[in-house]
Amino acid sequence: MASNVLSTPSTFEEWSTQDVKQWIQRWNAEFNISQSTIDNVLPKIDMYQVNGMALLYLGKNDLLSFQISSGDADIVMERIQHLYKEPTGVSKNDTSSKSSPKKPKMQDDDQDNKQNDSNSKDLSTTTFTEGYLQTKGQEVYICLQKGNNYTKMAIDATCTVYQLKQKYLAKSQQEKKSNDDDSNIDDMVLLFMGKVLEDKRTLMDYKIGYTNITTIFVAHRIRSKESGNKSTKHKPSSGEAAGVLFVNKTDNSEHILYVDVNMTILELKKVYKSYLIKQFESKQMNKQAQILYEQSLSFECSGQKFAEKSILKDCGIGMTELQYIFVSFGAMKQEEKENDDDYINKIYKMSAKEHKEVSVIKQSFEKSIKSAAFQKSVKEITPKFKAVSKAKLDQIKSYPQIQDIAKELTSEHSKKANTYTKKILNTPPTGKLGQDTNTTLHVISNIFKSTGEECVFYDSRQGHKLIAGDSGCAIHEAFEKNKPFTLRLKNMQGLYGVSDNDMKDDTNKLIEMQSAIDNGVEHPTLTHVKHKLSAALGVKKERIRITEVFSGSDCFKYTVDSLTFQEKQRMIQGDPTRRLAQQFQQFKELKIHPLLFRPAFDVANFDKKGDKSFVGASSKFQVGPANMKREYTQPTGWTRYGLKVLGKYNDDKWLHPFNDAGNWWRAFHGTKRAQVYNVDPADAMANIHNNGFLPAQRAAYGPGVYCSPKPPTAEGYAAEVTMDIQDNNNGNIQTQRKKFKFMLQVAVKPGANTLTPRSNDNVWSVQNKDNIRAYGILIKEVP
Repeated sequence: MASNVLSTPSTFEEWSTQDVKQWIQRWNAEFNISQSTIDNVLPKIDMYQVNGMALLYLGKNDLLSFQISSGDADIVMERIQHLYKEPTGVSKNDTSSKSSPKKPKMQDDDQDNKQNDSNSKDLSTTTFTEGYLQTKGQEVYICLQKGNNYTKMAIDATCTVYQLKQKYLAKSQQEKKSNDDDSNIDDMVLLFMGKVLEDKRTLMDYKIGYTNITTIFVAHRIRSKESGNKSTKHKPSSGEAAGVLFVNKTDNSEHILYVDVNMTILELKKVYKSYLIKQFESKQMNKQAQILYEQSLSFECSGQKFAEKSILKDCGIGMTELQYIFVSFGAMKQEEKENDDDYINKIYKMSAKEHKEVSVIKQSFEKSIKSAAFQKSVKEITPKFKAVSKAKLDQIKSYPQIQDIAKELTSEHSKKANTYTKKILNTPPTGKLGQDTNTTLHVISNIFKSTGEECVFYDSRQGHKLIAGDSGCAIHEAFEKNKPFTLRLKNMQGLYGVSDNDMKDDTNKLIEMQSAIDNGVEHPTLTHVKHKLSAALGVKKERIRITEVFSGSDCFKYTVDSLTFQEKQRMIQGDPTRRLAQQFQQFKELKIHPLLFRPAFDVANFDKKGDKSFVGASSKFQVGPANMKREYTQPTGWTRYGLKVLGKYNDDKWLHPFNDAGNWWRAFHGTKRAQVYNVDPADAMANIHNNGFLPAQRAAYGPGVYCSPKPPTAEGYAAEVTMDIQDNNNGNIQTQRKKFKFMLQVAVKPGANTLTPRSNDNVWSVQNKDNIRAYGILIKEVP
């Protein structure tokens, strides 16, 4: 007996929750009930704040929901009735004892009530009292709990559960506690003492309000996607559902969902994860939501872990009205990312169509990477990758960001350069090559005009200062058709196909991607990057060409085919950096070629020391070190305007004095803008004109910078312009139209590995762009 166990309070109906727990802890000794059953019951007593008065209203079904066996439930019910008849700590014959309270007369639990019109009075401002709640008439106090939100109100005990939902929803919206989950009243579930409250029943039917157990849990009903879908392997939902209390093992937070027990464990994980993300996003906790997108969930139910394909009801979920599931969080595996729609959409930021595309490319790439040619390329790139990356990073450090260009366009220096350019172009060219530098500038200007661009001229000797002048760009770079952008990321997080190991050390992944570029093989990660760039820049993915990747953060060098003047202006005005930051989680910066948005030429780069007329010249020379000389043929009929290159490098022997043993080989580079990308051997030279001195990645003579030691070969690809020239002959001004051709004279560093193996005496492909230097502009008048 419990009469000597609890001396105070004097009667069982005055027991606190702690008193009830002390009594339950005696079950093993007094009623021979197992300790495991006691351990299951105690958390429920705390959850529902069961005190002595509440024991009066517990039925056998309530005890069964506490995970007590039927036999033990009968024993406990008998002892509760005994307590009711003989209060604890008081003798039967003690006349001073308080009389036990009478049970309120309640409607039959199985009787359905018709929906009543609610004429309840809102007493939400009423304070709650401790212990038994005394209410006026049939009004009862309740507290509805949803997550960490509590809504208090007083309401007529005869109102239906559905009316209570309506009142709760209205009050929550008024107090701005609701979110989209609450908007559908049919998906709202109320639970009390572990039971689901039916819409047509009244609060009185469930004995709500007659004790201080006033908390009603608000759950969100989640319907299985499999329910009613005859095409699936699972049976349609039979309407069976259960409340699931998710306990986060990290912070002990709790959430209740009411779910279809025909769901799989995997589907329940997705549902719960989506629910949590939605909660974070509704509270503007975007960082927490972003972290959760990239985490995997692990469930533990009744001490067990179940396979993800298991059906909930087969795992015992639904045997009781409220089931505990303990949740752990960890990093997602690659296969999980592939099958998680939220991850694909929110982290990868890919549509279903894009995801399908990269998945197909991934399968194809996994075969390509095993080829001997690919593995050979990887071995060739690996030893020098870090050194090459450092050099490339050093090169782009001086490159501006797009906002720098936008700022410069309105600067005082830019205004002075525009004025200087107008002065040059308003002075008619004479056409007298070798005597009139102005003619050369008109030729350059007309070359750019023919492609829809305008070149600005300036003279740094007069204090003019433009980004292009400070960037160290060589003259030939102005003629590159598609000048590059460089996207820099802090790391590759959020890119498709990037593993946790790649995040720790990105070198192998970058080498793999560079090898794919060199071999013309589609790479899933690069395809994903192009999709993101397309979305940020507003250009079609097919126009984007990633030409290089290198480390120093993660750098992707790319071009956009045939950017129009209007597109460039739109980029300057719109500044795509914000959109890039939205697409790439780890966006660092966007570096651009200094001449991308406006070709600029510093006339101070001319050097009269290098001027020379080849009108009557046709000599041939052997140039280079003694053991690797190459033939140099003078460009007959051309006039050279020297560029200021002496003193620019470590020494001048590569160019001056002529015929020094340290001289580099001589060659010629055309600048005409060709449109051919895939060429046969006969058209290999056209690749020079796609990207100027940028290496051609897929060409007949191997990847590299294309040039020719034969002037006639290069002349076939020289830019040609027609313009009006004015000849002032003793005051007699004559205007006539003339044609001029334009190409560059270059020097190529001698070396056994300078040219690709497929280069020949007519076509050279220089493997490293740093091994070729322009030192003169060649102009020729043609019929």
